[in-house]
Amino acid sequence: MPPPGMGPPGMPPPQQMPPPGPSGAQKPPDVAEWSEHRNVDGRMYYYNSKTQESTWEKPKVLADWEGTAVFISCRDSQTCFV
Repeated sequence: MPPPGMGPPGMPPPQQMPPPGPSGAQKPPDVAEWSEHRNVDGRMYYYNSKTQESTWEKPKVLADWEGTAVFISCRDSQTCFV
């Protein structure tokens, strides 16, 4: 059973949000499967389009990729705010 405020299992979230990360960055397939959403109460959750899994916790593969993407973005610019 999905957490409260999420849709039924196997149903994609109602609104698709743009993925985090620097524009133009190519996501690896295991990262691209995950998308970030908010439930009706505004709480963040994550949805895997391949497995149709929903979770409150940010998946490790997504967190790791975002950390790498931010590092690359900061390294390539003169000013970086974290």
